[in-house]
Amino acid sequence: MRDYSQVPSVLKRPLRMPRRRLSVRRRQAILAVIAILCLCVLSFMYFLSTSPVNEHRKFSDIPSKPWFTAEENATRFAQVVQGRTPGTTWRDATFNMILSLSKSGDTVYMTPTNYTRYRRTTDGNPGDFRKWESIYRPGDRYHVPAWATPADRATLHHASIFVSLASFRDHECALTLRNLFDMSASPHRLYVGVSEERRSSDASCLSRLGMDDLESGETRRVLYGAEAPASLGVEVRTLTWADVLAPRRLLDVDAVLSTPAVSAEGIGVEPDGVFVHPAHAAERVLCVAGELETARDTLLTGEEDAKSAIAGQSVFRKGRGGPQQQPSRALAGCRVTTRVTDASHARGPTFGRYITSLFFFNQDYFMVVDSHTRFSVDWDMKLITRVFQLPTRGVLSNYPNGYREGHDREEFEKTDVMFMCTAQVLSNGMPKLGARWMPLSPRPVLQGFAAAGFMFGDAQFTLDTPFDPFLPYMFDGEEVLYSARMWTAGWDLYGPGQPDVFHHYSRPNTPKYFGIMTPKEAARRLLSEKRTLYLLRRAQPWIEELVHRGYVSPNGQSTLKPLPSAPPPETRLIVTDEVASATREINVWSKYYGMGAERSVSSYWQHTELSDEFVKTKDNENRWMGGIGLCEKGAALM
Repeated sequence: MRDYSQVPSVLKRPLRMPRRRLSVRRRQAILAVIAILCLCVLSFMYFLSTSPVNEHRKFSDIPSKPWFTAEENATRFAQVVQGRTPGTTWRDATFNMILSLSKSGDTVYMTPTNYTRYRRTTDGNPGDFRKWESIYRPGDRYHVPAWATPADRATLHHASIFVSLASFRDHECALTLRNLFDMSASPHRLYVGVSEERRSSDASCLSRLGMDDLESGETRRVLYGAEAPASLGVEVRTLTWADVLAPRRLLDVDAVLSTPAVSAEGIGVEPDGVFVHPAHAAERVLCVAGELETARDTLLTGEEDAKSAIAGQSVFRKGRGGPQQQPSRALAGCRVTTRVTDASHARGPTFGRYITSLFFFNQDYFMVVDSHTRFSVDWDMKLITRVFQLPTRGVLSNYPNGYREGHDREEFEKTDVMFMCTAQVLSNGMPKLGARWMPLSPRPVLQGFAAAGFMFGDAQFTLDTPFDPFLPYMFDGEEVLYSARMWTAGWDLYGPGQPDVFHHYSRPNTPKYFGIMTPKEAARRLLSEKRTLYLLRRAQPWIEELVHRGYVSPNGQSTLKPLPSAPPPETRLIVTDEVASATREINVWSKYYGMGAERSVSSYWQHTELSDEFVKTKDNENRWMGGIGLCEKGAALM
């Protein structure tokens, strides 16, 4: 027991003081104070429960749909709408959203304000992207991780995706478009641009969207999902190119070739109009638009008009600039937009992809697929998750796994995917991309190339590397050129590591555009290839010259002779600057549609192992090849 005799006397008294009992009056006063404090806390909690700030929180708790109806909660709906007139749209700073009230007055459609983007870079601590590592099989449903932040969840459920789809007389196009929506976890986020080159007797790519009977609601269910309220109105518009591009100038893509080159043009200089097909007057543009998206986009374009007068300010993201990258006011709210032209006017997939890019309206992500494609379950969430996993600014791409018509899920159980790490050099010096099979990976894998049949990434990559309309009829060369342009603009290229897109490779009974090419068009195709080789600054592999001189055997084996050093590739270009300057088809807007300014094209050939020091062996088709080391590096990372 403690000896209080050793405690100073000043402390003894309080330690030995007897306890005093509170009087009844004091106890009543304390209880009254406690009751008042409890009432204040409860009142404050009630205020928060009915305040707009908490309404915003409740909106974020709705994970799968961007709309809110009066039927779901009339009191809350009235608080949000606050007596606004049906059919109006407003920007609400409290909600940090654009809100659109349907014409029926019973549905609100919510879109984040423009400065709050549903896109993600490698923000946060280094390595944070690794927490998203996972493998989803094509038939698996996607599950949002329990630790995902509200911003992550909003992105996964609602980030907008623009899909580019170019078609030449493809009877699978309509099935592709329908499968795109049906297999999506959040169809309301999808916006599609289609280029249809077909005969009048061919089925439209839009034939499976239910447009023949809008009153049936089938189109609404396709665009928004089965649970979409009937008040989400849908309309079909028929437009001309003059409507779509107004007030911008229409520039005939062929007529510009007769104008002299502008020697001062640089990467920051853009065309003063938008290039269109010479037969554009005969083309039709159809738009399937949502009523509430139209109201929202009209608000945005109005704000853009107001901000355009202020230097450097814009509602929309910027890339290389120019009219080509300005959203069309006539296409406000368009969920699916298609350009229909006769098959005889076809110019190949490169021009088709350029056309579809003109329908882009500042969506968050951009995906390129062919018109004979199928998708995995919840493909949209899975691909966005793969973008979350990228350690650098990048684009997902590969040669997709396959399917056969009528057997959409034939390769759903396949346990490997293609990794684009090799390339062969054709006789004209053009690199032709290749791939190797790799096992499924829990993360994307860095590679050297992108495939034209599938690309997915933050939509900024298409603004930084706008599609080139001056490559008609080209096939070999399209992929390597766009890969180099993206890489030099600062975008790394990644294999997705898991299959979420599937491609029909054989199609023996489907017409091909090169089957109707005239001799004149074939000659124009050669000029497109020369333009590509010029932009790529390609030289024939030095090993080919060594074989010609007898220093190396035809299979790449060195002789006993000492090898001469290789002259710089710039001194032995396949298409020289002199040839390019004298040929308008080669030099037309070669800066605007050329390489980026972040990295050099010579560094790209080092990265892809297609520079002279790497191209020393042949493949089984007797073509010089490179990229073997890149394949090995990729395999080690899986």
